Formats: sequence, C-alpha cells, structure tokens
Amino acid sequence: MKLFVYIFGGVGVALVIGSVFSLIHSRNFITNSETSEGIVTQLNYHRDSDGGGTYYPMVQFRTQTGNIFTVAGNTGSNPAAYSIGETVKVYYDPENPTDIMLPDFFSMWGVTLILGGLGLVFSTIGGAVGFSIYKQKVNTEWLQQHGESVQAQFSSISLNTNLTINGRNPFVIYCQWVDTLSNKVYVFQSKNIWFDPAPYISQTQLKVLIDPKNPKKRHYVDLSFLPQEA
Repeated sequence: MKLFVYIFGGVGVALVIGSVFSLIHSRNFITNSETSEGIVTQLNYHRDSDGGGTYYPMVQFRTQTGNIFTVAGNTGSNPAAYSIGETVKVYYDPENPTDIMLPDFFSMWGVTLILGGLGLVFSTIGGAVGFSIYKQKVNTEWLQQHGESVQAQFSSISLNTNLTINGRNPFVIYCQWVDTLSNKVYVFQSKNIWFDPAPYISQTQLKVLIDPKNPKKRHYVDLSFLPQEA
C-alpha cells in the first residue's frame, strides 16, 4: 500500500509541476510573441484509432517581415472550432514563425488544465490513501499502548472486494466478541492481508485490542501469529 501511495502521490506531484511549467510556457509565449491576422485556409481531419477524428485548422498569415506562412493549429476539435475563410488572430514566435498559438481557450490553456486536473486526481487519491494508512497506524499504536485486550471468536476469512491493486483483493479476518456487561456482540475486521491466512489459523480465539469506550470503531485484531509476507 505504501508503494501505491508513493506512485500515485509522485505521479500527482509530477503532473502538477508539469501543469505549472505549461502555464509558464503559455504565458511566456504570449508575452514574447508577435501577432498577425490569419485566415483559415482548410481543415485537416485526423482520424483516431477508435474510428473518430478531429479537425485541425490550417492558418495562413503574414509576419511583420512580410513572409507568408501556412501552419496547422496545435489543437484539434470535433466539431471544428473554426470555419474555412474565418479570420483569426495568430500568436507566433518571431524567431520561428511556424510555432504558433491560436487565441482559443483550449489552445492556450488546455494542456495546463489537463495536467493540473490529472495531477489533482492522482494527488487526492494518493493523499487520501496515505492519510488512511497514517490514521490506521496512529490508531493501532494507541490501542497497543492503551487498549483493552479481549479474546474474540474466529468467524471467517473473506476477500476485501472494496480494494483492488494490480487485479488482487486482500484477505481480511472476521471475529466476534460478546461484551457481557452490555450483552452486545461486536464483529471485528482485521487489517488487509495480502496472502491467504487460512493455513496459519489453528486457534479459535483471536486476541483483539479494543477501546472500551468505542470498540465498534476502535479495535485492532492481533495478527502477530501470521508469518511475515516476503
């Protein structure tokens, strides 16, 4: 799980950094570019592997030095964002006039938004899982120091289908304990186990550390009898 957090968190941070660099690049390009009025001369249709496609505008414009260039826009869309014959403002690099940017929102900020959005998603997932692991660690340490030890009856082993990593689901152990003072039955679930623990369970009673004030939410099933995963 820690590897999962590191990967998602690392990818998220990298994407956010990429988004920032993309933003800086776009701002610098616009600031340092020269502008010209261009005309959309044609729409190039690029077919995708899934059978769809996008239209890229071919724009002809004249630089301040009098040279004429016809350059494809750097982003496409379907339906086409421009029409043939349409006049459009062109930002171009005076040192490399074939490097252009059209004034539509996606051409200017699309890469920044995509990278930033993906970075936010990956960072949020990694952060949420990381916080959950940290919270579980703090809870376990508290129970190991201050928790009350009880013997719970082993119930079953199940797959935790709420979590899938690399196509695998972890195992969890269930056991139950009767609080004789309140005459309530508490069902406890162990932490995730990434191998089948069935061959290593011979006892019918399992040690569980509980918070007497809230055993339903704060408990820790002691799995020290299981071998360590390699």
